[in-house]
Amino acid sequence: MVSASPLQKLYNICNEVFDPCSAGIIPSPDNIQKLKAVLDDFKPADVGLSPEMPHSRASGAGETPPDFLYLKVKK
Repeated sequence: MVSASPLQKLYNICNEVFDPCSAGIIPSPDNIQKLKAVLDDFKPADVGLSPEMPHSRASGAGETPPDFLYLKVKK
């Protein structure tokens, strides 16, 4: 059996934790702990990010790297 990728595990636990919730409802403490357990093991490399990437390094001394942009994906 092939193990799910970290990103797939995050997606699965988010569906489990947030699916039964409606607007304004906070997930149970047990469900929050499940989500926390997955996020605690999550690393930037799990989504293809690394410190060696050119756009994640500062261009000069004392500068901070540029912010990352994200796109909202429609389901």
